[in-house]
Amino acid sequence: MDEKRVVEVEEVKSVPYSSSDEHETLLRPTERKEEKIISNSGFYFTYFTFLLCGVCTVFPWNVFITAKPLQDPCRGISCDATRVGLPGTEGQHARYAYFDDKLSENITNAANTTSYKDLLEVFFGIGSQVTSLVMQFVMTSVIYRISLDLRMYLSLGGMLLIFLITAVLAWVPVFDWLNVFYYTTVATVIFISAFSAIFQSSTFGLSGVFPKEFMHATMIGQGIGGVVVSVFEIFILAVIPDREYAISGFVYFLCAFIVILVTIVSYASMVRQPFAMPYINDARFEDSLNIQNSGRKKMPPFFSIFKKIWLPAVSVCLVFTVTLGCFPGLLVMVKSYSLNETWRETFFTPVVCFLFFNFWDFVGRTSSFLQLPSEKRLGFLGFLVVLRLAFYPLFAFCNIQPRHHTDVIFDDDIYPMIYVTLFGFTNGYFGSLCVMYGPKLVAPELQETAGAMMSFFLVLGLAIGSLSSLAVLAFV
Repeated sequence: MDEKRVVEVEEVKSVPYSSSDEHETLLRPTERKEEKIISNSGFYFTYFTFLLCGVCTVFPWNVFITAKPLQDPCRGISCDATRVGLPGTEGQHARYAYFDDKLSENITNAANTTSYKDLLEVFFGIGSQVTSLVMQFVMTSVIYRISLDLRMYLSLGGMLLIFLITAVLAWVPVFDWLNVFYYTTVATVIFISAFSAIFQSSTFGLSGVFPKEFMHATMIGQGIGGVVVSVFEIFILAVIPDREYAISGFVYFLCAFIVILVTIVSYASMVRQPFAMPYINDARFEDSLNIQNSGRKKMPPFFSIFKKIWLPAVSVCLVFTVTLGCFPGLLVMVKSYSLNETWRETFFTPVVCFLFFNFWDFVGRTSSFLQLPSEKRLGFLGFLVVLRLAFYPLFAFCNIQPRHHTDVIFDDDIYPMIYVTLFGFTNGYFGSLCVMYGPKLVAPELQETAGAMMSFFLVLGLAIGSLSSLAVLAFV
């Protein structure tokens, strides 16, 4: 016989969202309680599924930006746009280089090739960041109108199809249809960003309905996704022959395809687990609070929710503003002082920039189960988040090259190693605490919307951070 556990949940009130008084009543997370018996059967499988969903929110895009080894990213073609950190282009030069190989096939006109390269960089940046931000806003606004299953399966299915097509294109010569390939690439970036935004918003919203440990699992999964791609990148650098871009690109895309496919199967099984079903039913808005007498779904009180969650929402925005302001835009420009050419030219950036950051980010996300500071000390958490602004000057005075206005202060490889360790850990730890605390500040029936709003502020921070790196590079 399955073990049962008793949880206390707020009693659902069948009243419409029609006045500020009612909004305030709904937003109180603890007023009247009722006991709900939930089976423990499927607890660990549900936890694993959220972990996998976390991986899937970051793994596809990380694969896109590391589809080709980092060395010689532009193959002699001007790469200035990525190196000065155009909005949304930081760290994506690896992916551009993979397409440089495609765009350069049998092309002898250097000027024409550079034109394609520059346009591709610009549209990658604009397409990814703008699409993600817009889709996060749209999903937060309409999440109550679209069923949970439709959002999850549509986004996962869309990403699955894109990576299947991209894996095939890795082997297709494009000399006779260069323009088509170029626009297909740009469209691919836009669609993968849109589907990723839908999936992340839905995953964060669903995590907000479950107990806090499941939001924690989602954040840990994101950390795992970053670490796996970083390790895989180093493996590709060491094993696959130089310039075998088609092979490395195909392997990356195939791995992403498999991860997404496993996530679909896992989610389809999770919704049938006895432990998950009560929470899934809540997320599907089957209670009377979310449906008027006519059966029409109502708009949640977004502003009232924001008044409750504004501190963790602004904090998570600032966490990722600083993170994207420095990583990878600034960090990929930090050069090693080592005399070992292999380390200096091939492995320094993949290890110190990407692996160090992703590993310590994962450690920070995992450590957030400590929940220190607690949700009762959100002001102190916000203060700690503000202190992360110090990473801007710390990285700016490392050995970033080229530089024009300032001198290097931290002239040893140990400095960026220490800074990246602290940088990655605080990103994972503080970011996880913010998204764990936010949805629990409102009543259960509004926690999915609150979770989606937290996801929007996270992506808003990513967009602002991409822009902020321009100011730092101008200063350097």
